[in-house]
Amino acid sequence: MKKELLILLLVIAMAPLVQVRFSDEYIKQGSEFEVHARVINELKSDMDNIRIRAVIPELGVMFTTGNFDVEDKSSESRFLHWDTKGYPKGDYLIKIVTSNEDFANVKYRYLTIY
Repeated sequence: MKKELLILLLVIAMAPLVQVRFSDEYIKQGSEFEVHARVINELKSDMDNIRIRAVIPELGVMFTTGNFDVEDKSSESRFLHWDTKGYPKGDYLIKIVTSNEDFANVKYRYLTIY
């Protein structure tokens, strides 16, 4: 049990900090929606091939960044954009996944299209 807990703590400590911000939680139908994600790498090694995806399952929508790297002891930011034109008004849960082959960080936010 102690060994499993230690491994879990090491995995958590090695994961980067991911900050996610929306342009607004309330978007007028037809407007552009923007997600800003910042990946902070506190490790002494680089993090390679990171990708950020935003998924709205109810609408079948996914928008993503290309792969990027974060050098040791630094951070990188990316913006994701989605045009809400043609999508119905409503409240939607957005899943934002930041990941590479070594980690995955998932955050959830609500968006209202009015």
